[in-house]
Amino acid sequence: MTQLDLVDLFADPIRQRLRQVTTHAEQVDRTQTDLRHAATTTSDWHHRMAARTTELTDHWHGTAAQRFAHHATDAQHRLNTVADALAAADTLVTGALGEVRTGHATIRGLLDEYTAQGTKMVAAARKLSNAGHPTAMIDATNFLVKLADRYATEADTAVTTAKQALVTATEDLAALDEALPTPQKHGAKHHHSDHTTTSGTTVDIGHGLGSVTAPNARAATAVRAALSQLGVPYVWGGESPGHAFDCSGLTAWAYGRAGISLPHFASSQRIGKKVSEQDLKPGDLVIFSGHVTMYIGKGQVVAAPHTGTDVQIEPLFTSIPGDPFLGCYRPSVRP
Repeated sequence: MTQLDLVDLFADPIRQRLRQVTTHAEQVDRTQTDLRHAATTTSDWHHRMAARTTELTDHWHGTAAQRFAHHATDAQHRLNTVADALAAADTLVTGALGEVRTGHATIRGLLDEYTAQGTKMVAAARKLSNAGHPTAMIDATNFLVKLADRYATEADTAVTTAKQALVTATEDLAALDEALPTPQKHGAKHHHSDHTTTSGTTVDIGHGLGSVTAPNARAATAVRAALSQLGVPYVWGGESPGHAFDCSGLTAWAYGRAGISLPHFASSQRIGKKVSEQDLKPGDLVIFSGHVTMYIGKGQVVAAPHTGTDVQIEPLFTSIPGDPFLGCYRPSVRP
């Protein structure tokens, strides 16, 4: 085994933290790209509407024209509100992305420092071993274990900071979404086409479990989405429907289908109303420090357990050895 091989042997915990932050940096970057595309589209529609409204009202007069102008002005006001919200969202995401990238740079630096120090230590130990010191390599190995553990602990701090930035940004984005105008808030009588208001709250679980009733349509949509991925392989960091999911990737994707954004971190999905185990309802998340499942009713959860398994239904549990239970949360309801 070469010097670098021995050093690499204990570097995986640090690399794991690096991969974790890298994955989420990519996700936040994609979110920012989507937001900026939406902002450009909104601005384009606003300018088009303003131009067409001016052209039409210059040649159209009377009561009907006045009503049209009133509705056009209201629509432009809503577009302005959406544009402002998108700009604010871009600022929030930019800040969160900056924190995540800072965490990535910090962990990358820690990995480089560990590798440099470990390589020097192993090189020195090999010289001592060749000079007749039989315990030199054992001492060097023990040193590497402790060194890697210390750097992994420091990397955990960087990951925690990045996670908190994502949680804060998610909460702030949810507040922006809540403030956006909707037909219901403006007294509109027409049917709203959003899937969260038309999908209903009854979910047919199947697999001999029958139907359950979710607390609201968004929770029902999330449950249906999660169940649609049964059999999809577990892959760490996965959030690709039909191809790969990890535990928090599954729940984040499922709630994304319901219009609710969750971070791709198990412990950071403690969003919404906290509920007791006795009050669990379909769609509620059962969260541990490093794992998350979605309760679907009838004492069952849907989950992506671990490498070598698929997305599956399994009995509810709130205890995992070595992984602290953090509680149950209902993302579809504000606390």
